[in-house]
Amino acid sequence: SDPDGPPRFVALFGNGVNSSTGRPVLYVVDIQTGQVLKRLYPAGTKYAIANGLNHVTAVGLYNSSGLADTVYGGDMQGNIWRFDLRGGDTTAWNVGLSGSPLFTAIRSAVAQPITGAIEASAGPGGGVSLFFGTGRYFTADDNAVTRNSPVQTLYGIWDNLSSAVCGRDVLVGQTVSSAGGGFRDISGNPVDYATQRGWYVDLIVGTDVEGERFFGYPTLQGGNVMFTTYVPGQTVCGTGGGVNWRYRLNMLTGQPA
Repeated sequence: SDPDGPPRFVALFGNGVNSSTGRPVLYVVDIQTGQVLKRLYPAGTKYAIANGLNHVTAVGLYNSSGLADTVYGGDMQGNIWRFDLRGGDTTAWNVGLSGSPLFTAIRSAVAQPITGAIEASAGPGGGVSLFFGTGRYFTADDNAVTRNSPVQTLYGIWDNLSSAVCGRDVLVGQTVSSAGGGFRDISGNPVDYATQRGWYVDLIVGTDVEGERFFGYPTLQGGNVMFTTYVPGQTVCGTGGGVNWRYRLNMLTGQPA
């Protein structure tokens, strides 16, 4: 119960896809005993349709010892959740923001699944900045791409710890264009955190839908965030092929680094 007392060592993980309940569930498990200390998930049926919590990342926000007390996770409906694990009383642990998502990744009214990892850093002037991408590649036909396939996105959002990030309207969009020779250009639109909550980069060059997506691990280095995306090959049998693109973006703006 003492936020600065001895730590409790736990494993934190999501329930993954194809769960029996369809909910996005965070498991908190005692490392020594294997006891499930808590299962945290949003109430109701809205978020319990073919859903699941994938990668999670933990940060320490409310103690002076650097111990994890807040967990972020992404789900198949494109939601980013914040879980509050402050204090030693497990009954007080909860889904943040009164059980609502911090952010929902949606483009053209289509939810963008978050199956890759989430990276976190200190936010601009406080709070937490989160970096992640959308897309999936694990079921039959995930490599099938048409001009009507959904476009996936790279995101950098700011959790100010007081309110949700209310959609793409409060984010600044950067665009991708071809620079030739196996290179791409990214636009340099500024981001003003007095009124905006981050940025996004849609993974589309012009109007050509190639099925580019992200399901890996972002990395942070020197004020930049790096993503490796994947454009699937169309081979049904054999090696499959496909193309990777490497993006190095400014953490605060999504501009090219």
